Amino acid sequence: MNNSDLRRIKIRGRDIQGVNLREKIKEMSKGKIGFVRNRKDRNLVEIICKLDHAEEIKKNLDIWKERMKDFIKIDSIDIVENFFDKDDFKEGEFEIKREDDLQEMVWALRGAGKVFSDLEKQRVIGLIEGVKMEINRISDWLAGLSPNKSNDKFDPKSLSNFLMQHPIPFEAKETFDKLIGLEDFCSKTNNLISQNSKISKEEINIVLKNIDTIRESLDSLKEFL
Repeated sequence: MNNSDLRRIKIRGRDIQGVNLREKIKEMSKGKIGFVRNRKDRNLVEIICKLDHAEEIKKNLDIWKERMKDFIKIDSIDIVENFFDKDDFKEGEFEIKREDDLQEMVWALRGAGKVFSDLEKQRVIGLIEGVKMEINRISDWLAGLSPNKSNDKFDPKSLSNFLMQHPIPFEAKETFDKLIGLEDFCSKTNNLISQNSKISKEEINIVLKNIDTIRESLDSLKEFL
């Protein structure tokens, strides 16, 4: 087989090895002729296939890449015309060309670490979204308090849980401090309600004005993940 009959498809992205990408490519290339392999560059996976299969494989990968963008960060998928290692190519079913056991283990461990990191990121984002929803309820609660009537207390469970877990880096300390201040104010207000003491509407208005800033700060937390 001549080089002109073959194409190389280069898939580049951050830490795309060890995350079952080769297995998925083999699955979507059923009936085609070629192989997929990891390269020494940890951000590169390579497909070698017949010329008349290349465009269809790339099209399927482009569709799958968009569906999986929150889990696997593929930056580019390019068909390269020249391929010189034609002796590596064998006619037959599409396959995964694997390396030695040690290298395969390294890739598997990297992939496991990435999966754990992605799951932890999603967990923290879920906590942040929970706090944002609770802050809306805190805002409604504070706005409805009156110094001249019996008021209900509010337990900011999501906020307290978030602060207890402290899932954000030191760089976001300012946001963390704002959340601690909001929790403290909720606690102080609940104590006043328990004691039937006068609630300062002026203090509440100050906190309500700051809540919009706190919401923006929570959105910015995702940049640190």
